[in-house]
Amino acid sequence: MSYLNMKVGMSGDEVKTLKQLLKGAGYTLSDDDLFDEDTYRAVSDYQSQNGISPTGEIGASTWAKLAGSVINAIPTGLDTAGKVKFLEDN
Repeated sequence: MSYLNMKVGMSGDEVKTLKQLLKGAGYTLSDDDLFDEDTYRAVSDYQSQNGISPTGEIGASTWAKLAGSVINAIPTGLDTAGKVKFLEDN
């Protein structure tokens, strides 16, 4: 799997996805596609809380941890449609 490295000043759909994942992890962030100072602080805190060196930048290890937390949050016993609905709602 290919991971996009991200840092302050970047924008785009990948940043929007990152922010959605961080929001799912409990961080309050805007809905835009800008990697701003608030995103930097959330990333740094997330990294610190998850045993990743807190650089405030996104690399493969942070992406993998965020993706894993989403997958692990899906309740067991759901069919595919239920899993999709859960992900859309959360």
